[in-house]
Amino acid sequence: MSAHTGQFGGQTVINHAVASVNQYNVGAGGFMEFTADVGVGSIVTLRGTDATPAQLRLDDPTDFKGAVNFSKSIVDLANLAGAHDWNIQGSTLSIYAANSSTSHNQVIDRLTIADNSGLPYNGGSNLQLFQRAGDVFVTERGQNAPYGATLMLMHPHT
Repeated sequence: MSAHTGQFGGQTVINHAVASVNQYNVGAGGFMEFTADVGVGSIVTLRGTDATPAQLRLDDPTDFKGAVNFSKSIVDLANLAGAHDWNIQGSTLSIYAANSSTSHNQVIDRLTIADNSGLPYNGGSNLQLFQRAGDVFVTERGQNAPYGATLMLMHPHT
């Protein structure tokens, strides 16, 4: 797939790997889903409103190597069973496994957050994460939780 920029509204599902640098823009009420790998350099920008957030679903978040830039939106990191808590340093959001003798402090996924210009994000205190049935939802502080989701705590270690 060649590099491109696209504006997406409604529901868009991309069912193939995205290897090159791409920019995807999803507006209020729009939904985008990636079912396969997304390469380094791709940026997904989500711009929702209070009433109608934009949404991004990553079916395989561990193979998403791009960055996400969002405002009043929801990012669904699917299939992260065992996620327990999270932390952010600079622009890297880390999701940790539940505490146990074998997985304490184990990072099970990382997501790069970009700011409005596409540069690395440094506003982690403005994020909140929720969990429901193996999915982790990333939103901005103050947004409503996805239905039935519970708030995840920040990881105590940096």
